[in-house]
Amino acid sequence: MNASEGQIRVSTRQAILAVLGVCVLSAGIATGVTLAIAEQGPEGARGEKGAPGPRGPQGAEGPEGSVDASKLGLNALESEISALRDQLEKTEGYEEEIESSLSELESSVSELCSELNAIC
Repeated sequence: MNASEGQIRVSTRQAILAVLGVCVLSAGIATGVTLAIAEQGPEGARGEKGAPGPRGPQGAEGPEGSVDASKLGLNALESEISALRDQLEKTEGYEEEIESSLSELESSVSELCSELNAIC
């Protein structure tokens, strides 16, 4: 912008960009205000529940007999459950070993404290 003798000259491009910027800014503000009002507005009334419809006909009876586990993909689950059960048993064994070691350590510390006449 050049100022000469109290006049401001603006190129056409700058004028268009200024008008476009003002329009975009006002649209953004209007959208924000609209969303704020819509989010804070009261909830509408709920309608009454209608009467239940007629009950449909009974379906055909399924085949009797056992279910093939391989068709349902249960074999993989059974093997995974078995593997988890094995891991759980190993973990329980580790737990017993740790408890035993802790018990031995506790008795050793207790003996050491009594020998040193220390309060532990």
